[in-house]
Amino acid sequence: MTILAMKARPESLELAVVGCGIGGEEYGISVEQVREVLRSPEITGIPGQPEFIVGLMKLRGYAIPVIDLRIRFGLPAPHGRMSRVVVAAVKELLVAFLVDSVSAIRKLEASAIRPLPSGLACRGSAFLRGVAPLGVDSDRWLLLLDLDRVFSIEEENALRKVDEGKKA
Repeated sequence: MTILAMKARPESLELAVVGCGIGGEEYGISVEQVREVLRSPEITGIPGQPEFIVGLMKLRGYAIPVIDLRIRFGLPAPHGRMSRVVVAAVKELLVAFLVDSVSAIRKLEASAIRPLPSGLACRGSAFLRGVAPLGVDSDRWLLLLDLDRVFSIEEENALRKVDEGKKA
């Protein structure tokens, strides 16, 4: 499946995102960064890592770090049968993000994307690039994740060390 994440049209710009459920809310990850979506795989734990780095998964012979976005956002960590892993490129790293569910690819008009309300400060808000209405008839919002802001420099360096092992 090939989808352009930002597609210029004479009348507007469009952003395509993969919809993901995390802790009862709907998040969007740019399809430009997403490489694939998988059922939750076998995960091997790695001692001494930050709590949200839950381990490694094997993908076509490569060891990919797995990040639990529930833990990263300060939510309880239980996942269900619908849990999925979104494999995405983040600053030249291939990272797997564990989410509660994956819904669909959504196309958003750039004009529908709003900045976060000022004064909104919660643990997960630092990782957001904005919000968009979830639908025409919905009062809910789609929270747009900025994967490039999910990790601090130190955390990114820790992931790079895990990434150095690459081929399993």
